[in-house]
Amino acid sequence: LMDDEEHLAVFNLTPAQSVSIVNIKQHTFVGEISTPGCALILQTAGNGFLQICGDGRLQLIRLDDSGKEADRSRSKQVFNIEEDPFFDKPIPTPEGWLVISYEGKVFDVSVRGEEIFVSDPWPLLSEAESEANWRPGGGQFVGYHKQMDLLFVLMNAEGGFSHDSAGTEVWVYNRAEQRKIGVIPMTVAGANLFVAQTDAPLVTVSGTDRQLHVYDVATAREIRTIAEVGAGYMQGFNNE
Repeated sequence: LMDDEEHLAVFNLTPAQSVSIVNIKQHTFVGEISTPGCALILQTAGNGFLQICGDGRLQLIRLDDSGKEADRSRSKQVFNIEEDPFFDKPIPTPEGWLVISYEGKVFDVSVRGEEIFVSDPWPLLSEAESEANWRPGGGQFVGYHKQMDLLFVLMNAEGGFSHDSAGTEVWVYNRAEQRKIGVIPMTVAGANLFVAQTDAPLVTVSGTDRQLHVYDVATAREIRTIAEVGAGYMQGFNNE
């Protein structure tokens, strides 16, 4: 949903990439925007959205009041898709978005005025952890707790390009200080992670045993399981 709260953007892969724009107040289809080589929709201020492109750059498209494309621009190259691609699972933060690479580098992405801003990366892994083959991976492998500014990442020890592998541990990071502050060892490997936005955060992981495993962040221990729920993605809700 764009920040005008009137236009909805829908990413298409058919196999050509494009974005459909729908006016949800008038219940009308506005049109389709061609976005060759660029995927996803990262909503930004100013009735716009960012995309991640296969050439290692980010693309910004802004809409006018009618929902039509007003302009587009691209950043400089920020990653190499053959050496260290970006995951296609960015997560929103108060300032913009966090994007993580396969090798465990974290980038802050935002729009400042008319410019696309991409921070210098900071590492999820120390040199020793990287040499021990730890990598981020899973389906829904990363979560963020807004109030405490904490980042949670599923990790496995299967080495490079293990981005689809289930994690065996959840690593916890202080985003402001860009450092790891804890590890939650999981009783069962899991592929999908969700962080509850409660004062005392809980982390829920869908295990390879098709159960949900709930962990208390403060004690780094499992506090309960929910049986027979399958292994799908988890969606949170708030009452704001």
